Amino acid sequence: MVEPTVIGTPEPFPQALKPMLATLAAEPFSDPKWLFEPKLDGFRILAYIQKGEVSLRTRNGNDYTGHYPWVAQDLAAYTDSEMVVDGEMAALNDKGLPDFNLMQHSAEIAIRGLRLEGDYPIVYYPFDLLHLDGRSLLRMPLHERKALLGESLSATERVQLVDHVDAQGESFFKASVELGLEGMVAKRRNSIYQPGIRTRDWLKVKRVHMQDFVVGGYTRGSGSRSPTLGSLLVGYQEGHDLRYAGRVGSG
Repeated sequence: MVEPTVIGTPEPFPQALKPMLATLAAEPFSDPKWLFEPKLDGFRILAYIQKGEVSLRTRNGNDYTGHYPWVAQDLAAYTDSEMVVDGEMAALNDKGLPDFNLMQHSAEIAIRGLRLEGDYPIVYYPFDLLHLDGRSLLRMPLHERKALLGESLSATERVQLVDHVDAQGESFFKASVELGLEGMVAKRRNSIYQPGIRTRDWLKVKRVHMQDFVVGGYTRGSGSRSPTLGSLLVGYQEGHDLRYAGRVGSG
């Protein structure tokens, strides 16, 4: 009699995980030991799915479920499963490409209790599976986690699995840039998932952007930074108008 394959390590459903982080790399490369994904310009979100109950949390643990109820609704369809999924929440522009400025704008509007679903399509792009039905997958190789993700989660209008290519990183990066994406993420095929760690097992390669910005204001800091600045509000010239571009914050 053949014993069934044991998947992952038995573990209670996790209450909080921090996302694994990628290290910036200077240029694209090709390697059969690596796989390559598009770099999507949005918000990193972990989705906790527990028998129809869904919680969408940012990399800092903030609950954004109420910001994106249509995504949560699609994920709530998994009433018989327990999963923790890692992915990117992105707002799509009129070309169907992730747009970080739109994403920031949609989040600010959502905080005020409004909805932008009709104006800016919001799509969740899962790319990793960290927990499945009572078992931790953190120590499993990445390519096996991705295979399980594809078997466990189905695509919908608001949930689209991130595709990848093996080995051919240089041609994939060129195609991503030509399409208008921000770049690519390279990941070792056999890498384990290290929560909260910035590792060289994951590398991000960005195309270079150059833009002049005008400082138009600032926000106040919070917490220990309350006596100082929080972030700068910057914009860019478009004809005679100054268009808001976003916030800039740094130590």
